[in-house]
Amino acid sequence: QTGCIDEDDLRLRSRENAQNAMAGRLWLRADDTHLAVDQRPTLQDRQLLFDNVAMTLNVIEAAVHHRVSRVVFASSNWAVKRTEHELAPACYLPDGPKIGSDAPPRPITAYGVAKTLGEISGRMAVDRSQLDAFVAVRIGSFLAFPPE
Repeated sequence: QTGCIDEDDLRLRSRENAQNAMAGRLWLRADDTHLAVDQRPTLQDRQLLFDNVAMTLNVIEAAVHHRVSRVVFASSNWAVKRTEHELAPACYLPDGPKIGSDAPPRPITAYGVAKTLGEISGRMAVDRSQLDAFVAVRIGSFLAFPPE
């Protein structure tokens, strides 16, 4: 069972709170799942970027401090939304082109930029040998029909 930081827990904007959250979950496993995000539609772009980037960096920093070897980051298809728009509607068909995990970020919203910065921040922590692994999963939507 992996420890989860609740996505509504905005207290992760504080480094101290992120440290405490990470410390309290280490007994579960030597890894942690980061779902901390604030995607309220009423949030201004600047605040959305600040909150999401701060929370992600705080979780990465806390993981490094507590010697957590792996962080799983819930990214989003919004990190590659421009590519999706260019491939649509064919990309929604079973045999249509797909956006691979190696697709470069191409966000079109502040939320997508925040997710992109999260992915890059995790990569930086691995490149600096602060984390053994940082897994960014670009979560998409699973609708019965393609978006219009």
